[in-house]
Amino acid sequence: FVIPIVLISLYTCGEAIIPLCIGLSLSVAVILLKWRGEEFGSAVGPGLWVGAIVFSVPLALHLLEICCKGNLEVLFCALSGALGGAILGIYVGKSKRQNKLRLLSFSILVASLTAALGCASLGIGATFGLLGTLVLVSASTFLIKKSRT
Repeated sequence: FVIPIVLISLYTCGEAIIPLCIGLSLSVAVILLKWRGEEFGSAVGPGLWVGAIVFSVPLALHLLEICCKGNLEVLFCALSGALGGAILGIYVGKSKRQNKLRLLSFSILVASLTAALGCASLGIGATFGLLGTLVLVSASTFLIKKSRT
C-alpha cells in the first residue's frame, strides 16, 4: 500500500528527495508498528486509509490545476487534513480497543506521513497546514466523541 502512494507522489512532486524521505519514514513506521502489535499495529490500517483519502484530495486538485490558479494549496491541504482528522477521530472514538489514546496517536502518525506525500508537491506551508489540521481535528473529534460516551 505504501509503495504505490510513494510512486504517485514521486510522479507529481517534481523532485525525488522529499517523497522518498517521507516514504521511507512511513515504511519504517508501518513495519515497526505492525511488528509491535496491539494498538500499535491496529493503528496502521486506519492511518493508511485516512492518509490515502487526505492524500488524494490535494493531489487531485494539483493535477487538475485547480489550486495552482488561485494559490490555494494551503487551504485545500488544511481542509483535507480536517476531513481526515474528523474521520480518524470518529473511527478511534468508536473503536473497541482498550487504549484508544495510543491508537489515536499512532493512527495520526501513519495518516500524517501518508497524507504528507500528497501535499509535499505543493510546498512546506501546505504540508504544515495539512498536518496541523489533521492533528487538531482528530484529537478534538476524539475528545468530543469520548466525552459523549
